Amino acid sequence: MDEAKKQLLISNLKIINDHSKTMKNVIEKHEGVREKASRYIYQLVTLASVMAGFGFTAISFTKVIELFICGELLLFSSMVVAMLFVKKAFLNEARLYASYVDKLNDAMNDRMQISLDGSAAEIKVAMDNVARKDLRVFDEKSPDINSELFLNLAFYSFIFGGITLLGSFIN
Repeated sequence: MDEAKKQLLISNLKIINDHSKTMKNVIEKHEGVREKASRYIYQLVTLASVMAGFGFTAISFTKVIELFICGELLLFSSMVVAMLFVKKAFLNEARLYASYVDKLNDAMNDRMQISLDGSAAEIKVAMDNVARKDLRVFDEKSPDINSELFLNLAFYSFIFGGITLLGSFIN
């Protein structure tokens, strides 16, 4: 095997290894983001649930029933908005990461399909074609779910619901 062909094949193998590392990093980042978002939403929903539960426990001490009902509705709406956000965000994120993994897998398969029997020039042309395709792996953008709106809505519903609920016990 001539030296140019050997260098091209070594280069191709290095790129395949880099793709494997990239795929591993994409999966790890996906897990990290998902874990942080899950913890935050879980804490918010749990806290809203506890506050709503305490509110119903103390219903006999309510001075203004309208404020009580409004506060409970705001707390429940906070939980619903948070859970809808998680569902939408996770589904979009899962689709995006699945797309990334599929595209990286295709790129790796294309690289592994490069014929070892061709000349150095043929291998170079095949590698250049695959490299152009590789550049489009991460072109896809995540659909915008307006996460700031969802999270702010859930957070402020929780805050105002809690304040309103507490206000229902004051004469």
